[in-house]
Amino acid sequence: MAIDFDLDAYREFTNFSTEKLEVATAIRKEVVKLRPSTCLEIGTGPDGQLAKRLCDVFGLYTAMDQEPVAFSAPHCRIRLLQGHWPDDAPRERFDVVLASHVLCYIPGTGNVIARLRAQCLPTGRLIVVANSPESDYGRFRHELARRRGVPWYATHERVAAELRDTPHRRLAVAATLLAESREALARHLRLLLDSHGAVEAVRAEEVTSLLDGLGIDRSFSVEQALWIVPGAPEGDVTS
Repeated sequence: MAIDFDLDAYREFTNFSTEKLEVATAIRKEVVKLRPSTCLEIGTGPDGQLAKRLCDVFGLYTAMDQEPVAFSAPHCRIRLLQGHWPDDAPRERFDVVLASHVLCYIPGTGNVIARLRAQCLPTGRLIVVANSPESDYGRFRHELARRRGVPWYATHERVAAELRDTPHRRLAVAATLLAESREALARHLRLLLDSHGAVEAVRAEEVTSLLDGLGIDRSFSVEQALWIVPGAPEGDVTS
């Protein structure tokens, strides 16, 4: 089931986090080696945080999101698409397909990674980004799930499972969320809880209690996992 996206929380989060900058830097280092012409980013976000940092690497950057996307990037050729992937996915295949923090928003079951690879050219690369459990984020989510007595679902585990038999490389990218106060940090963390269906009604006091228990003040580490996966071979297109 698809989940709602908290736009206000997202904008507040990106103002105090180094995540987008660090992830974009790591992705750029990877894709420039390919000399790519085209990119499809799925789940671009309302203001194209990654797209604006990466579009100059490509001849054409296709930014797709289920909500309206509006941003400008001088000297870049950008195509904006509004729709749900994979139902409204472009028919063509791309040199690079980028899926950053979007798997929890894609409804349905089955091997999503295989479908994403099929959107890549055989010589291309799929890049998937998700929060790693090796950080304050992981400790925080595990403790929240433990206190509530619910299973802990994480995109990281889903991607790792779906890539078990597929060649790939995994990179770790360190990022930090530095808030102006403990209260502000509690608000920012609300966005990180959106993909956990059992904690939709989490209260600020509960978040603060968790931070106290883990000894976390204003600085919160959110290590990013990047998977670099070859595109699917010609004719290997999973519906």
